[in-house]
Amino acid sequence: MDEDKSGGHPGIFSPQKSAPNDLPSYMWDWKVAQWAKLRGVGSTAFSDLLAIDGVCEALKSSFKNLEQLNKIVNSKLPGRPEFKHHEVIIGGEVLEFYSRDPLECLEALWGDPEFLYHDMQTANWWWSVQKEVQSVTRHENITIVSIIISSDKTQLTQFRDGALRRCYSILAAYVGDYPEQILVGLVKNGRCPICPAPPDKLQDLDSILEPLSMESILQALNTIDEGAAEFVKACSEAGIKPVQCVFWKNLPFVYIYHSITPDILHQLYQGLLKHLILWIRAICGDAEIDISQFLLALVADIRLPNGHSAQLVRSVHAVHDFIDLARYPIHSAETLDQMDNALQFFHANRGVFISLGVRAHFNIPKLHTIGHYQQLIIHYGTVDTKYS
Repeated sequence: MDEDKSGGHPGIFSPQKSAPNDLPSYMWDWKVAQWAKLRGVGSTAFSDLLAIDGVCEALKSSFKNLEQLNKIVNSKLPGRPEFKHHEVIIGGEVLEFYSRDPLECLEALWGDPEFLYHDMQTANWWWSVQKEVQSVTRHENITIVSIIISSDKTQLTQFRDGALRRCYSILAAYVGDYPEQILVGLVKNGRCPICPAPPDKLQDLDSILEPLSMESILQALNTIDEGAAEFVKACSEAGIKPVQCVFWKNLPFVYIYHSITPDILHQLYQGLLKHLILWIRAICGDAEIDISQFLLALVADIRLPNGHSAQLVRSVHAVHDFIDLARYPIHSAETLDQMDNALQFFHANRGVFISLGVRAHFNIPKLHTIGHYQQLIIHYGTVDTKYS
């Protein structure tokens, strides 16, 4: 359709009124292909459209019909990274490992609109890392692409910026049960995967310390070039296990001990609440538990000597309050304080289980870890409640 010589509107493919011409050619191809694939246009109709004189030129399209577009989609778009096979000989035994390049995985995930993230951008971590990257790179218009690594299945939804950005993919959080947490943090079993609290002090509320120092940990890991003896000694002094190959060691802007996030399923339901039920079973027997659907109502009816009944009710009530508050989809400073108060109330009444001979101590890593919840929620946003 040519321009109207009588002063009317220019033709629909007139370059004067087309989209901005400063877009790179691949963006034109992308926009045209996206329209063709997502708008339900019939294959014949789309090919007929491109066959009109001047259409391909006006659209700056590198393909002339749907068949050529499909060839580009099938041959040039990136697929999933391939697994690579490795063999390691330990003690005369051959162990097989399969791995994929993490950068290739990030490129594949970032290119797939189904694998993007939400909610974390409302917390402190996003903004603090954004400022740090800007300071180092001296770029202003950047976007942080947070990466979540999980040892269990995790559900992710879409988050769109709506504009072209300079993007930096940075590991933000690691989701996993306690065995995976201590594995990724290189700490020994029985210790906190986040802070350097002594294992025999985990039950104390004042053992909730600042996360382990990445600077000292990296210094220890970098002594590998000084020989095995020096490496083992440095790692021991830093409070970590001597592991030679650590995937997060050279990743930029990563603080792995800040990245261990709250986990409703493993830490609360399969951790704190599971322990609590076992302790109550030891007090009142399995028969009472089996016929009861309401834990707090059950313990309220238990008659114990020396005022222990009220103390048991208070401890169970505090656990329920903490779990309910931890599941909030949105928190304020007030609700976080209420959650912290519930935890302190449990610790103030937990002695009933020691008095009744159920426990000798509460140096339990999962119980200690939930003491970090308030700061972790402030840092990363609210807790994932998909299992609750």
